[in-house]
Amino acid sequence: MTKMKESFPADVDYATTLDTTDAVRAGMEEIVMTLVIAFVLVILVVYVFLQDWRATLIPMLAVPVSLVGTFLAFPLFGFSINTLSLFGLVLAIGLVVDDAIVVVEGIQRHIEEGMAPKDAAPAAMDELAGPVVGIALVRSAVFVPTVFIPGITGRLYQQFALTIAISVIVSAFNALTLSPALGWPNVARLDEPSDIGRALSCEEEGRLLGAAQANRSPYIYRFIKIGLLAGMRSGEIRTLQLERLDLENRELRVGRSKTASGRGRGIPMNPELFATISEQVEFLKRIFGKLQPCWYLFPFCEGVAPTDPTRPVTTVKSAWESVRTAAGINCRLHDLRHTAATKMAENDVPEGTMKALLGHMSQKMIERYSHIRNAAKRKAVDGLTLAKPIIAIPKDSPKVTVKMGSASAGK
Repeated sequence: MTKMKESFPADVDYATTLDTTDAVRAGMEEIVMTLVIAFVLVILVVYVFLQDWRATLIPMLAVPVSLVGTFLAFPLFGFSINTLSLFGLVLAIGLVVDDAIVVVEGIQRHIEEGMAPKDAAPAAMDELAGPVVGIALVRSAVFVPTVFIPGITGRLYQQFALTIAISVIVSAFNALTLSPALGWPNVARLDEPSDIGRALSCEEEGRLLGAAQANRSPYIYRFIKIGLLAGMRSGEIRTLQLERLDLENRELRVGRSKTASGRGRGIPMNPELFATISEQVEFLKRIFGKLQPCWYLFPFCEGVAPTDPTRPVTTVKSAWESVRTAAGINCRLHDLRHTAATKMAENDVPEGTMKALLGHMSQKMIERYSHIRNAAKRKAVDGLTLAKPIIAIPKDSPKVTVKMGSASAGK
C-alpha cells in the first residue's frame, strides 16, 4: 500500500482499519512460548523420575527429532506452520518422550540384573519393540479418524490431528533406532555404583530373607532363596521352566542365560534348594491345577497374582526394591549370586567347580567378589607375624663397661 500510495491522486489516502495479521502473529508468539514451556516442564518431570541428567537426555532427544520429522511431513499433506499445527505440537511434546523412557528403563533393568550393557540393549528391544509399535499405532488410531470429519470442522481438526499422529509415529521409529543406540553406553555408566558387586553378610542375609517373607509378593521370598542357594542370575530364575526341574534326582538345568557357558548347566539341589523349589511347584498346583512341562516356575503376574504360566514373570524389580528397602540393605539383586560365590570360595571350592555351578565367572569376580568376608581377611592377616628384633653390634665398636659412678671404655 505504501508503494501504491505514490500513484494515488493528491486528495486520496488510505487507512488500515483492521489488520488480522496482528492477532495471528501474537497468537503464534504465544504458542511458541507455550511450546518452550512445555519442553522445559517435560524435561523436569522426566528428570524427577529418572534421577540423572544423562539418562534424561536420551528421552529429551526424542522431542526435537520427532518435531523435525513432523515438519518434514507437512509438505506431503499440504500443511503449513500455523496455529493449529503448532497447537498439535504442544500436545505432542508430552507424548513423544514416552517410548524413549520405556526403552531406557528396559535397558536399565537388564543391566541391573547383571547383563552386559551391549547385550542389554538388544534384549530390551526384543521385549519392547512390539509394545512400542502397538502404542504408536493405537495413539495414531485415536487422532486419524478426525481427518474424515466433513465440512469446516474437519478442515480445522485435520492439521491438528495429523500433526499429533505423525509425531507419535516418528517418536516410535526414534525409540526403535536412536534410543537403544544412545541408551546402552549412557545408562551403563550412569547406574553402575562405584562399589559394584558385593556379598551379603550373614546378618544382612537374614534381614533380607525376613523382609522377603513379610512382603506381599507371592514368590519374592522363594525367588531370593533360589538366588542365594543356586547362584543363578535373575534372568535365569525368571525364565526357568518346569521341564528343567528333575525333582526325582534333585537337579535343575538352567535354560536361558546371557552366556553360552551358562546355558544348560546342571545344578544339584541341596535340601534347602529342593524344599524351596518344591514349595513353588506346590504353590503353582494350587492355582493352576495340573502343570505343564513348558510352563514357567515363576509365571507372569497381573499385580501380585500369577495369571499366565505360559509366560515368565517380566520383572521382580518392584518387589525386590520393596524388600531391599524394608531390610535396610544397599545391594543389587545380582549380589545374591556374589554371595553364593563367596560362600563357595570360603569353603575352598575349586574355581573349576564354581564355574561349572555358576556358569561364566570373570576373573574380576573371582578376585574381587569371592574373597571379601572379614573372616577370610582376618584369617589371612593373622598369619602376618613379625620376627623378634635383633640388634646387630659391629665388631670394631668399642665395648662400654659401666661402673658405679663412672664409665670406662676399652677395646
